[in-house]
Amino acid sequence: MKRFILVVLVLMASSAGVVAANNTFKGHPIVTVQYNGQTVNPDGVPAYLEDGYTMVPLGLLRKMGFKVEWDNATKTANVVTKEKRVNPTLTLDQIKSHEGLALIYTLDEKGNRLTRGSGFMLNSKGLLITARHVIVEGGKHRDLEIIVRGRTYFVPAGATVFEDADKDIAGLFLYDKDPFPHFFPGEVPKKGDTVYALGNPAWQFRVFRDGKVQLTFTNNGTNIMTDVVVERGFSGGPLLNQKGEVVGIITDAILELGFASAMSIDDAIEAYRNF
Repeated sequence: MKRFILVVLVLMASSAGVVAANNTFKGHPIVTVQYNGQTVNPDGVPAYLEDGYTMVPLGLLRKMGFKVEWDNATKTANVVTKEKRVNPTLTLDQIKSHEGLALIYTLDEKGNRLTRGSGFMLNSKGLLITARHVIVEGGKHRDLEIIVRGRTYFVPAGATVFEDADKDIAGLFLYDKDPFPHFFPGEVPKKGDTVYALGNPAWQFRVFRDGKVQLTFTNNGTNIMTDVVVERGFSGGPLLNQKGEVVGIITDAILELGFASAMSIDDAIEAYRNF
């Protein structure tokens, strides 16, 4: 939850708000405030310009939908600009059977299947996250056949919405008239936390594994090392916490042990936002 301290009349600068001079208030030009393209009319004191600053009363912020907590003793206010999202908590059975898991095949020029891996849906509109090496075979992007909730989608080579070769993460869109089942992002886990992996090893679909976080460290992104035993086919699948929130993308395995390592889901979200 983001909070900041304000006095009764606040300085407001928002990419969602627009101001325009109109009349005066106590000798200061009144401004018309628009929020998300809609004019917000004050009930009392208007917004106005003073010494080059836009002064917006708290009452107007409340009308714009912000939560304002006023402390009369200190003459300060907390303005809550964003409520913390509360994700649903899934049962273990719901996690094991989650239909947001994707099976990904790379295809050759004739449409024959070459390799298989995993991915997962991050929103209902079709954003799929995976490891970049899952969609690249033989050093080049391949056509993809992707299976989610029993439906098959064809994605042409290179149709990614973002990718980061160094972090081994990528995202692409699937298109369907029906909303996709999806995972909600969670916070980076701590050492000792229980985590789960879902993936698609050879001849199997939606295989569940569990384990503990052994280490998290920052090196070109946030890396999560676990003792979850995985094999080929788990790459690109979700690493989940006990609530069923996705906390990472499985990108590699310690070959001697088969243990899974992952990049934080925050790295994928950042790559998507900055693409």
